[in-house]
Parts: sequence; structure tokens; C-alpha cells
Amino acid sequence: MIIFKPQFFNQINEKDKQKINSAIIKAQDFLNKGFGNDAEIDLFFCKPFGISSPIPEDNIGGRTYFGNMVFIMSNDFSEVSEDILFEIICHESSHALRYWFLPEYGNTLLDTMVLEGLAVCLEEESMRDNEKRQFFLKEVLKTSDSEMINIYNLIKDDFNSTDSDYINKVLFDGDENIPRWAGYKLGYYIVRKYLAENNTSVFEATFDSY
Repeated sequence: MIIFKPQFFNQINEKDKQKINSAIIKAQDFLNKGFGNDAEIDLFFCKPFGISSPIPEDNIGGRTYFGNMVFIMSNDFSEVSEDILFEIICHESSHALRYWFLPEYGNTLLDTMVLEGLAVCLEEESMRDNEKRQFFLKEVLKTSDSEMINIYNLIKDDFNSTDSDYINKVLFDGDENIPRWAGYKLGYYIVRKYLAENNTSVFEATFDSY
């Protein structure tokens, strides 16, 4: 069974703690229906720190460091809905579970895109019947085929790059040529195609080796 152990920092109030705990219970239920693995994952709820920052439109962000260490960050958790909290916990759980049971980290740009594509696919599955999604997820899912082809052509020669600055640029803000979240978008497309061609679920694919 997957069990979350929440830790609260930066004086998060009791009302927000209750909302977060409710989202955690829902995430545990969803994940335990799809995964048959045992894991205890520490969830740290806090304000942004270091290089991590929330998505401005959603006022929330996540970062997974190890199989049992996930940080969920917001400048103000009172502005974040329970649905969005549930969604981001599911996204970060994809990383945590993969690190726990298949410790293959994203060393290259392509590895990292696949890693994030798996997380977005699990996030999508968690919100399948819920339209109250993150702005981030909506943007990834509405990416057109022509934009996917454009992203692919822009970065295909750099799939083996291990330059962390370049990988972060492709994943996050992009530049005058590379669209915002290009790495997430193409990673999602790659994983979706893999799931369809192999007739498998995102729960099973989470533990497939690169």
C-alpha cells in the first residue's frame, strides 16, 4: 500500500492542513487502485525555496528528490484548491514511485522528457473525470500535432544532452524559439504513443525501464 506522511512548514493554517489532508487521502485511494506496490512517501508542504518556484497561474509547484521525499510548494495554500492539490500529488508520486522501485534518473534530455511524460500521463488519468485541472495540464493536453512536430524538430539533435541548464530551459520557460513546457509536451506525446502501441497502462509503464 502507498502511504503518504505529510509534514507542514511555514505556519500553514489548520484549514489548509485539513484541505491538504483530504487531497492526500484521495491521492492514496487513486494510486492504490492502480499500483500494487508498498511505499511510504514523505510529503513536505512549504513555501518555495532555492531554484524551485510554483507555476504562477496555479500558485503551486512540486519537486521530487528521492523515492520518499516530495516537496509541494505554494506561496499561499489557501489559494490552491483541493482538486489541484490532489492532481500535483499524483504527478509527483509518479516520480517518487519510479525512483523507489526503478532508480533510473533523468540524465539526458530524452530521459527527462520520458520521466515527465509518465508523470503527466498519470496526472491526466487522475483528473480524467474532473475538469478542475491545473493550467499547466490544460496547456500540455491542448498542444496541437503541428506544435509537437515543431518542438521535435527544434530539439531532436539534443536528445542526448546532459546540460542541466539546457534541459531546464526545454522543460520550463523555453526561449524565443522553444515553447514554454516543450519538454513536458513532447514527453507526454512520447509516453502516450508508447502506451497506445504497447496496449499498456500508465500504472504499468511507470516501472518500464528506459
